[in-house]
Amino acid sequence: MKLIVGLGNPGKSYVDTRHNAGFACVEYVFKKWNIDVWEKRRKVLIGRGVYLGEEVVLCKPRTYMNNSGIAIDYLLRRFGCSACDIVIVYDDMNLPIETIRLRRTGGSGGQNGVSSVIEVLGSETFDRIKVGIGSHPLEQDAVEYVLSPFTESENQKLVKTIIPKVCDALESLITDGMGATMNRFN
Repeated sequence: MKLIVGLGNPGKSYVDTRHNAGFACVEYVFKKWNIDVWEKRRKVLIGRGVYLGEEVVLCKPRTYMNNSGIAIDYLLRRFGCSACDIVIVYDDMNLPIETIRLRRTGGSGGQNGVSSVIEVLGSETFDRIKVGIGSHPLEQDAVEYVLSPFTESENQKLVKTIIPKVCDALESLITDGMGATMNRFN
């Protein structure tokens, strides 16, 4: 089983923000892979199905970004999984827009949602796909930047290029494993 978790913030005011790039990717995968229903739980929204012969659970935490680890803890207990079954998809200000990076291990890079996941897992070892959102302008606060919407041109790049690329990477992860997928997409 693969638990694919897109990090973001619930609620209409956050829908098109940079911090919700992980949510946008998981929503795209949900539609493309024909996973039927979102199951609403207190801590997560869950879509379950089978894709490429692998049972998958697509998740969007409802705990807000900085508390994403709470949702991960719930998912691990509910599905009897471990950190090796998880793939976290999230935004990264250290990467330019139109860039994704896959990693199996590493720190949070200052991303509070990932810090929360690391804290709950007690480990920095889990599969992740970082979605580049570009760095914030010097005159803008980092929090203000990640909670701001993408520009029209950035949004076009995200929708037409990056989100489908993340989906392709997830498909590759299922069929070929993390090593081959990193070689292909990094």
